[in-house]
Amino acid sequence: MTKNDYRTIDVLIPTRDRPRKYRIAWASGCAIYDRQKLLDVGGYNFWQELPPHACGEDVLVQLRLMAKYGGCGLLPSGAYHQELPTTISDRSLDAPHLLPIC
Repeated sequence: MTKNDYRTIDVLIPTRDRPRKYRIAWASGCAIYDRQKLLDVGGYNFWQELPPHACGEDVLVQLRLMAKYGGCGLLPSGAYHQELPTTISDRSLDAPHLLPIC
């Protein structure tokens, strides 16, 4: 690489003094948690306890985090997604109803 290549890369890397704005369409819950708090409530270590076709694992983690640390959301209480069509047609095995929250 040349000196100019490094300069170009340096300009692209955001810093506290030079943030870089970007747009996202969707952020997974596991990408926005405080990692230490996520690990403190067990993270996603419960996978083997769920039946093969279970859903709602992200909601279970959200509820466990809020039970221990509190929290708030932008959606109305009890609404975890916008009920948009998904690839999961059977939601009868819902993780928050199958495993303990606390």
